[in-house]
Amino acid sequence: MDAWQNKVNNNGLLSFLREVSQFTPVAFPIAGDRRVVAPFWADVDNRHTGNVFYRESKNPVILLKATADISCYFPEFSRFVSTWVLIATWYQVTFFGGSSITPVNTFQVVLITDGELSFTIFQYHNITWTTGMHASSGGDLSGLGGIAAQAGFNAGDGRGYFNIPGSRTDDIVEVETTTNVGYPGRWVFRIDDAQVQVGGCNDSASVCPNLRPCQNGGHCINDCITGNPSFTCSCLAGFTGRRCQIEVDECSSYPCQNGGTCVDKINSFICLCPVGFKGLTCETGKL
Repeated sequence: MDAWQNKVNNNGLLSFLREVSQFTPVAFPIAGDRRVVAPFWADVDNRHTGNVFYRESKNPVILLKATADISCYFPEFSRFVSTWVLIATWYQVTFFGGSSITPVNTFQVVLITDGELSFTIFQYHNITWTTGMHASSGGDLSGLGGIAAQAGFNAGDGRGYFNIPGSRTDDIVEVETTTNVGYPGRWVFRIDDAQVQVGGCNDSASVCPNLRPCQNGGHCINDCITGNPSFTCSCLAGFTGRRCQIEVDECSSYPCQNGGTCVDKINSFICLCPVGFKGLTCETGKL
């Protein structure tokens, strides 16, 4: 998949070349050049509660972590060096028909590429609902029932796709307990190849289940690179440190252009643009 012309959709997915406005998910594969990476394609509605954060990054610290993750999960690409990362987080979002007191979900997708090889990481934290109340054929005030969320990716060619088990069934509410890399709540894929490739890092089941040392939604994994049996934490974007206890300053890479002022947010940032400029990073001047 091309990791450049992408769109972050409110409905729990990233699309390439064009947006996906459909809130009722369909099973993969879907044809017609519909290239999507869907951590949780569902009827998300954050007008009452929750936020959707996203950013592209070439921050050296984030690129180094992304490179280490791919080396860990795909040791056959030991020379891979990340040059670009996109992080999108749906933070405590509820569903269409919900309110400020209905259940919320938090999940994240990370795209990583060196311009040739591309990978994605899904991370799930606190999944409590699966379905919107109207567009998805019968969800209730608990966000359950009807046509449940679809998770996975679709290359748009009818051949390259993957459905995370439980997609479009009630079982998808348990996705934070599933994994393909040894730790519940994390799925990792290579997505530039027509053949589905999944990550293969060892888990640290003997170290982490009772201790749960990682904070702020971080996942405990073995040190796949060095073979150290003690735990390491793979952190949600926005946090760092051995236990994911340190919040990253999203403004440290000075993303705002043309004199814009950066305001740090959880997993994201906003730029307060001077008069005459606009855009995510104040990159566009008035015509």
